[in-house]
Order: sequence, then structure tokens, then C-alpha cells
Amino acid sequence: MVNYITTNLTNGGRTTHYQFSYDDTLSTALGVDRTNQLISLAETDWDLIVSWFGTVRPIQSIPISVQILNTPSETGAGWGPPITLRPGSQPVTDLRYLLVAEVTEMFMQGMTNNQATGWWGTGNEGSAGEALSRFLSEQFLLVNGLGSPPGGFFVGNIWMNSTRQDFVNGVDLGDHQPDADIGCGTLFLSYLHTQLGFSIKEIIAAAAPDLAGVYKNLTGENSDPFPFFKRLLDSAYPNTTSIATAQQDNPWPIVILNFIVDKSTFGKDEVIDQLAPPNNGTFPSSFWITVEGLSRQTLSVNKPNATLSFPGISFPASTSPLGVTFERPDNDLVPQLVRFPFDVKFTNASLAGFPAVGAPPLQQLLNGDINVLGSSFTTSTVLEFVSGADPYFTNVNPALNNYSYLSQDLVVFAATPGLNSLPVPGGPSFATDSITGAYTYIQALIGYLNTSYSDPSQVDPFNSNSGVIPQQGQALISASSVTPNTKAGGSTFSNYNFALARVRLRGAKGEKSENVKVFFRLWSTSSADTNFDPNYTYLSALNAQGLPKWPLTPADNHTIPFFATGNSPAFGTAADKEYSIGGVNNRSLTVASSSDSLWGYFGCLLNVYDPNKLVNGKPITDNVLPSGHHCLVAQIAYDDAPIVNLAGSTATTGSSDKLAQRNLNISKSDNPGSAATHTIPEVFDLKPTATLVSTAGLSANQVPDELMIDWGNTPVGSIASIYLPQVDVSIILDWASRLYPSRLLSAPDVHTVQTTVISGTTYIPIPPGYVPSFAGLLTLELPSTVVKGQVFNVIIRRTSLRRVSILPVDEPPTITIQKKAVASPGVGQERPAPPSRDERSPLVTAGKYVLGTFNLRIPVSVASQLLPEEEDTLAIFKWRLQNWSVTDRWYAVLQKYIQYQSDKVDGLGGNAAGVPPSRTGVPPKEDCKPKPPTKGPHHGGCGHGGKKGKKREYCGKVCRVLYGCHGELEGFVLSEGEEEISFQTCDDGLSDMLVRVCKQQLCVIVEVWEEQGREDKPEICKLIISNKERKGSGKEPGEEDC
Repeated sequence: MVNYITTNLTNGGRTTHYQFSYDDTLSTALGVDRTNQLISLAETDWDLIVSWFGTVRPIQSIPISVQILNTPSETGAGWGPPITLRPGSQPVTDLRYLLVAEVTEMFMQGMTNNQATGWWGTGNEGSAGEALSRFLSEQFLLVNGLGSPPGGFFVGNIWMNSTRQDFVNGVDLGDHQPDADIGCGTLFLSYLHTQLGFSIKEIIAAAAPDLAGVYKNLTGENSDPFPFFKRLLDSAYPNTTSIATAQQDNPWPIVILNFIVDKSTFGKDEVIDQLAPPNNGTFPSSFWITVEGLSRQTLSVNKPNATLSFPGISFPASTSPLGVTFERPDNDLVPQLVRFPFDVKFTNASLAGFPAVGAPPLQQLLNGDINVLGSSFTTSTVLEFVSGADPYFTNVNPALNNYSYLSQDLVVFAATPGLNSLPVPGGPSFATDSITGAYTYIQALIGYLNTSYSDPSQVDPFNSNSGVIPQQGQALISASSVTPNTKAGGSTFSNYNFALARVRLRGAKGEKSENVKVFFRLWSTSSADTNFDPNYTYLSALNAQGLPKWPLTPADNHTIPFFATGNSPAFGTAADKEYSIGGVNNRSLTVASSSDSLWGYFGCLLNVYDPNKLVNGKPITDNVLPSGHHCLVAQIAYDDAPIVNLAGSTATTGSSDKLAQRNLNISKSDNPGSAATHTIPEVFDLKPTATLVSTAGLSANQVPDELMIDWGNTPVGSIASIYLPQVDVSIILDWASRLYPSRLLSAPDVHTVQTTVISGTTYIPIPPGYVPSFAGLLTLELPSTVVKGQVFNVIIRRTSLRRVSILPVDEPPTITIQKKAVASPGVGQERPAPPSRDERSPLVTAGKYVLGTFNLRIPVSVASQLLPEEEDTLAIFKWRLQNWSVTDRWYAVLQKYIQYQSDKVDGLGGNAAGVPPSRTGVPPKEDCKPKPPTKGPHHGGCGHGGKKGKKREYCGKVCRVLYGCHGELEGFVLSEGEEEISFQTCDDGLSDMLVRVCKQQLCVIVEVWEEQGREDKPEICKLIISNKERKGSGKEPGEEDC
């Protein structure tokens, strides 16, 4: 039996809150001296505990009895009370540690008694309370600078070395033994304190039935915190790796630092282009560094940096409008991903660092780092630098504030020859209003541009300020492939849409690149999958060397080639005028003797309205295009510099200077209108994630591809939905719960994932699949507060892990064409055989990269302007759906799209049920019908029925033609000198003539009957187009009866 004594203890072992005694078998040093040391410090430690728990006090009687046992081979503590300490022969610090651990548990019990809530379990503190006890005793040591807990008291690695189950939600109310439950809880409480920045007092006050509830009380966030907490630990300590730091129960902070690269390859020639003012060498927002795992309060003002060993290059923080973006800008307390954008800026000194002409690309490590919470974190990726003297695009021009998906070297424009036969001022005439005439026109225009605008030092015809290319960037945007006509004056005029690409060449005077081809491909929908896939979306016929000869359409019509010479050029024959040598889109580019650079032009007719345009045997107007919006990509196909996908990553329109993209996408919202008129449906295509690893032991390098959606200025609170009929979205939610700390995604049904728009960025995992692509419908429901004139921009990017194989400087890339000297330009040498896999360095993960991007632009308008366009869209999609197979992947998407479109038409005041299916949209409406002519006793054709009145004539020029909101004729205005007279008529048969005489400013005689008493509403009897005096009673040339 143990005999506890107080002999030689200060004040008999009594303090304000304790009564100490010790085992009489202890030595003087361990019994008396060590206990007196504890007595001298115990009340200070009590005060620290009180500062944590506030007004809470233990329910035990004061003073609390503390007994110190003699257990040489055992260290531990417990309480009943009394508190029993078993410190072995350890110093007083260990006694203080053990005492704090036990007393804090008494405070937890008091918290439950006093507040009916807290950390207390069933009969003891339970696993959560035991974890808090261990966490607080460790914090006690840290606060006092006393080092780490005694040996054997760490519990975190018990959980780390296990299967790492969830004990954040699954609390054991009766467990207070050191095990995986308590190890998990202790690590989680350290996470809340160190990683997320919550004070000890805040953590204690946030008591809940489980640790997930503590997190919710602290952050106000309902999401399950365990998966992301585990992900962070898995990223730093994969599988069952132990924590080896001095504070084994507190390995925090852990930050996942990563790159997301949009532009990773830089050609010397495009850099030279950018060096000129006003761009001054800047490639804006070329990459981001992401900081993941911290809350905004712990990240504070810390920012990452980027460095690279290359002359004359720097990486300033980007000044893009989006700036730094947050996953949760609405909550500073939750962990999140923060994205920092960086420009790449070159100076003239950088030109010396590029490889020589014909040399392989130079790969350099781009390093990123951040110092935060006293720890440093690093990451890296690879940038490539490519020699010049090949044809190329320069896609980004900061002076134009454009992005890579709106390339400055790829433009589209619309022409309506029925209204204007000279779309390009000074250019060729669009003389014949037909498909054949359109092909003739684009060929003539390409020739004209190559003759007149090949000198880069002169006028830039692609710059909208030049006035050369009309409606630059507007064709196929307003409603894209569902605007076949322009309605004017009650008449319908055919629209023709064209694409033009500008290819650049820089080199010595007289340098020549022969047989430069450009392929134009239209994605059948909007898509963030425009990366270079030569076996699918960039399918081509290949020559004997495996290089592309002309573009092909994949079996599912996902991308469609367009041409300048006809719907189906006679490829490979003497009749081929498209890509044969000297064809319209196969040109030799030669730098002039007076310059060091050249612009060459290529183009096509985007013939999306012609049923004779067959795509894999199907009319393009019927069941080929599941969307009215598209992505257009131009590809430079040049045998001496083919596009290369290096192992582990693919070329993209953002990184490659051989690809240029333009998004053809705009959807409109009503103001104010019903909810249906604020709903924006957008059809898009989405490839599955190619390979996916198990979510067990998830690390930073084992994640699926993601959609990265920047909401920009989209109103907060808007509802975004993505409908994927081929996907069970529980897979998406499962991945999201592991990847993201906040549960922002939900599933209103099994095939739809939904989120509420915040002012930052939303990330959505892309699931795997066994189909080439998923059919998708993105729907954005804007609030009723939007007003006319607002324009919202949503940017949707796809990101993927980037795996690279670092090449030695003297090793050629997978495919390289070594060019001959300038004396024999344009002729390629034999390509060296690519190195075998084992000769190359292994693939390493180098952050993420952007595979593709599309932009959803939403201007707010009013019903009167929207209704005709939306009715046309509805009519065309009804036509397409009736030609679509019910088993096709797009059928369910189109059904849902048509329902949204029907609701919008009805909400705008139309009648969706009355809109018939039509290839070409709804014909112009007539709200009134012309009266049939009646004969009376007066002038023939003016039927006044014998009523009193008089006939009058007006002579002048038509200065305005008036139409109603549906395009129906309502009248016209005649100018007689300085006087203007308005006439009402609803006879659409006059519309074409009125438009013509208005444009050509011909003289018109209007003969009317003015009924007595109704002089303000004259009835038109005749319209005469003539400069002659009328003679006789017969009709003059151009005379019309009403």
C-alpha cells in the first residue's frame, strides 16, 4: 500500500488549487525537491489553463489532491480524483506536462456540467477529449518553451501507420487510451490551431459532439473537414509513412504548392514580336502558382515567387483583371486553394539564351517557393524555349487585352452580300449571293490580303481599329451556327461566315518556308479540350513520313474541317486547289528583301448553314452540330516543324505557336424578365479523365483532371449546373470531397452537379469514362437584378497533371526536323530516330497545365431585342433534334436544351409551342396583313369606297424604314427637303423595295388618299420610283400599287 506524505513540502504541499503529496518511497530529490519545484509553478500553469477555458471551472472540490507515485519503469497519469502522477525519474517539466493533461480534462468535465455541452464523453473524456488533453499539454510545453512531450507520449503516428480511418466524425465517447482514434484527433486539433490559425481558446469554446462539429463551429462551414485534412497529410506522408519531425503530433503547416501553366513554350520569333512597344516583352498570365491548404487568415500577405535560370527573363505578378483568385473568397477561415497569376517578361538580353536554328528545344526548370508560418515550400515545372525561323502564330497581344483563346492571328467575320457586296473595304466584291459565290469570295480575299497586307510594318488588317476586316470577332458569336440569316426590311438575307488566319515568318531577307499549310477545324460545341490530339480532334491524312497532308473528321464529328475551295476538295488529285502545292491554303512564304519578317494569310468559309455540306455523310444542318456555339482552331501544318506532343503532356492552343484558337460564343440574358429569361444554357463537350488512380492515399500528384471555372463578374448567388447524362455525378462528388475542403458541389439529380456562384473560382473533378467524350450542358441561372448593358464573362479551363521527361541539352526531342542553312531554305533533313524510353529520363510530375479554354460571354439585353434571335435558335434546334437518333449521346442534352430555350421564348413574350422546326429559323412575322386593293370612283388602286377626301402626292427620298420588334414592316419616313413625313404600311411586299431605295437614295413619289377627318392617317395608293415627270395614266417604271 502506497503511503503519501507532505514532509518538507512548501506550505505543507498546499497551493490555492492543489494539495500535493508524494510517495514516501521516493528519494529526497524526486520526492521533496522535485515536488517543491512543481508546487512553485503549479498555480502559474493553472492560470494558463484558466485563460484557455474562460469562466469554466472543474466540478471537483478545491484543493484538488495531486499524488506523485514512485514508478521507476512507468510514466503516465490519471485522476478519479485524486490526480495521480507517475513521472518515473523524469524532471519536473514532465510532471507539469502530466498535471496539465489531467487538469484540462477536469475543466472539460466542468464545461459539460456548466454549459450542457463540451468535450466530455461517457464516463471519461472520450477520444475527442483525450485528444484535446494531449493537444493542450503539448501547447503548454510550446508556450513555455519547454520542448516536446516526454518520450512515448506522441500518438499521431499510431494513426499515420494505420489505415487512416475517419475519427474526426467518428468519435468514441468511451475511449481514452492511446490509439489511432486519439492520434487522428490530436493531429486534427493541431491542424485547426497551426494550419488554420484558430486560437486554443477558440478551439475549446467550439466544443461539439465530434471534431467535425468543432470545425463547423469555428469556420461556419458545413463541409466534412476530414477528407481534405487527410489529403494534406497523405500528400506529405503517403501510405503509412510516419511523421519524423520533432513535434510528431503537429507536423503542420503542410502546403501543397503547385504550378498551373497556360503557356509553357516560347519561340524566339514570337518573343521578338512581343518585345516591341507597347507589349515590351510581356506574355500576360502565362502561369499560376497555387497555394493550397491554408486559410486566408494564415496565408495572410504571404505570396509565392518564381525563378528560372535564363538570361533576360522575369516573372512579375500579373496585373490581369482577375488577379489573385480564391476558392472561397467569402470565408477567410476555411482552408482553400489560392491562385497567384504571373506574367512572363522578356528583355532583349533573353534572345541570346534561345537555341540556335535547328537545335532542339531548351528545357529549363521553373521553380516556385513560398515562406509561410515559419516554413518554406517549393515546387517546379518546366518551360521550353524554341529556336526561330519557322512559320508561327503570335496569339497573345497585351495591347489588345486578348487571351490565347481569342488569338490575334485568327479572326472571323460575317458577310451579308444582299446588304453589302464589299464586306472588306477596298477588297474584292462579293458579287454572287450563293455558296459558290462565297467560296469564290474567300479565295479572292485571301489573295488580296497576301498582296496588300503582307508587310508587318504597315497596317494590321486584323486590328479592329484598322477598318479592314469587318465585324472582327463577331461572326459566329451572336448565336453562332444558328444565325443563317439577317432579317431586314421584312426580307431575309443570307449570312456567310469566314475565318482568316495570319501566319508569321521571321528570318533573314529572302528566307523561305515552302508548303506551309493551315487547317481550320470547328469544334461541334464549346470545349475546353482543344489540346493537340492527332488521333482524335486533330485527325489528319498522313504522308509516308507520318506528317499531315489534310484534315479529316473523326467518326463522332467532334471536329469538322472547313475549306476555301469547296465543301469537299479533291484531296490528292490534280483537281485539289486547297492543299496541293500552290493551293489556296498551301503557300510558300518568303521574307522580302526589304524586311526581316512576313505575314501570310490563309482562310476558309465556315459553311455551317449549307445542307449540302456533308460531314461523314450527314448534312451539317441536321444532326452534326449539337450546339450553336463553337471553338475554332487553326493549325499550321509545316513539315519542317511539326507539332510535337512530348511524353506526358500535349501541345495546347495556349502553349504552341502552331495553333491559334478563337471562341465563338455569346449567350444573352433578359432584363428584367422572368427567371427563365435569365437562364443561360451552354452545350459543351468534355473528355473523361484519361487515367485515374485510387483515392486511397491520395497525394498531390494523383488527382483527376479538373474544370477550373473563373466566374469573373458573374453575380454572386447565381446557380450553375452541369448536366452529364452519361455520368453518375456521385463520382464527381466523391472526388470533390477528397480534393476540396469546402463542399460547394451538390447533386439535384443523378446526372447533374450544381454549385452556387461565388466571386472566385470553382473547381470540378472530371470523372473517368469509357467513351471518347461526355455530352454536357452548362446552365447558369442569373438573378433578376441584372440590368441592360451589363456583360458577364465566365472562363472555363480544363487542367491536367503535367508530366515531363527532362531532356539532356544534347538529346533531340521525340520528333525534330533539322533545317538546312538559309541558302537552301525550307527543305528538311532526315529526322533522327527518337530515343527509346529507357534512354530518356523518367517522367516526373511538373505541376498542372491548361489543356484548353472556352469563354462564356453573357450580355444583358431586353426582350424586344432577344426574342427574334431566341426563336430562331429554338426553331433550328427543334429541326436538329428531330434528325437526331434517340440513342445518340447528345439526344438527352438537346432535349433539355430545347426545354430551356422554350421556357426562355415563352418568358420573352413569344409562343414556343408555335415555333416550328426549321433549318433556317423563324420567318419574319406579320402582325398585320396588307389590305387587298379595292377599286373606287377615283384613281385606280386607291380604295376609298366613295368616302369624301382627296388625293395627294409627296416626292422625296426614303430616309428611314421602320420595323416592329419581330422584324415586320411598320412604315417608312420620306424626306422632302427639310421636312420629314411618316407613312404607315404593313405590306411586307414593299419591304425589299423600300430598303433598296433607302440605300440607293432614289427619288420616290408616294400617292396617298386622305379621307376627310382622317388626314393624319393617309392611305398609300402608289409608290413610284422615278426621276421623271409622270405622263399619261399608265404606270411608270418602278410604279407599285398598294
